[in-house]
This record gives sequence, structure tokens and C-alpha cells, in this order.
Amino acid sequence: MNFKKHNAKELIDLHIKKAHERLESSETLLKIANYEDSISRSYYAILDAATACLIKKDIIPQSHAGAIKLFSLHYIKSGLVDRKFQRYFAKIEKARKISGTICTYSMGIVFVTNVITPLKKFGDTWWYGIQKLGGGKDS
Repeated sequence: MNFKKHNAKELIDLHIKKAHERLESSETLLKIANYEDSISRSYYAILDAATACLIKKDIIPQSHAGAIKLFSLHYIKSGLVDRKFQRYFAKIEKARKISGTICTYSMGIVFVTNVITPLKKFGDTWWYGIQKLGGGKDS
């Protein structure tokens, strides 16, 4: 679906739904020690969440890197979202690159501790932010 001013809310809802689904999938994959796919699902959950927030500001990223950079500019640097989430984004991006070559049990444990748990906190933060800005299904 292409962005148009009149379908922004529908797109926000779609990206929020996908972010939730992908984070749930990531947790399920993690439980069965499928670390590589868990990392990938987490990465895309972040992209969907960031994109939903950007659409709320009528900004449409053209790439994955663009979505993260624009989210950082409009939400983190502006103070709407805590700066610590920028570090989580960097960790998941690094984990995604590494996971294509080797994924071990210890990497999975580190991933849970350093990425999945903070992602849940990020999910609460962006969901609150979207609701506060008037997006999402409950607005």
C-alpha cells in the first residue's frame, strides 16, 4: 500500500500489527533456539515500529537504513524516545549481520539479554507514543 495522506492511519495500523507479530515470532523462534530467524524477525519488528512512527509525521523512509536514521532524527534526537533505544537498534543491526555467518547458543542468550528484553520496552514506548500522537486502532 502506498502512502497517501488519507490512508496514513491504515498504514500506521498495518505497521504496528506487523511489528507486534514479528516480535511475537521472534520470541517463539528464540524458545526453540532458532537464533538467526529470531534476530531477523526482531530487526523487522523495529523497522515496522519505526516506520509507523515516521508515517505519523508524514515521512516515508526509502530504505531500512533510512528508516532508522529518520526515526533517530525525528524521535530520538528530538527527545520523544529515550536515546538508549538507538543503542538497541545498533545491537540488533549488528546481530543480524553476524547471525548470517554463525549463531551459537551463547549468542542467543546474549541476544535475549541485550536485544529482546529491551525491544519489549521499546514496543511499549512506541505504542504509547503512537497512541499519544493520535495513531493506532484505539485513537
